[in-house]
Amino acid sequence: MQLAPVSVLEAWPKPNYINPVIRGHGNVILNIVLYSLVFFFISIRMFTRVHLKKIFGADDFFILLAMVSSNSTCKTSSEVVNLRGLIFIS
Repeated sequence: MQLAPVSVLEAWPKPNYINPVIRGHGNVILNIVLYSLVFFFISIRMFTRVHLKKIFGADDFFILLAMVSSNSTCKTSSEVVNLRGLIFIS
């Protein structure tokens, strides 16, 4: 990978580390909306598999395991936004 020419580097704005631009809590809102959709669809799948088909297979177990994993990822990213703020330096 090549470095940018010096003329391009000098044209960039100076970084603002003291008072950076904060974009808000869009990440938290997106996590809530998408996780709600995931929970809804997985709940429907589990209902149909357990109550209608009377089968709970390995694939269902791994889907629930993935949902627990995504739950911890959503929680962690939301906590980072709440603790530090989502900062994009432009």
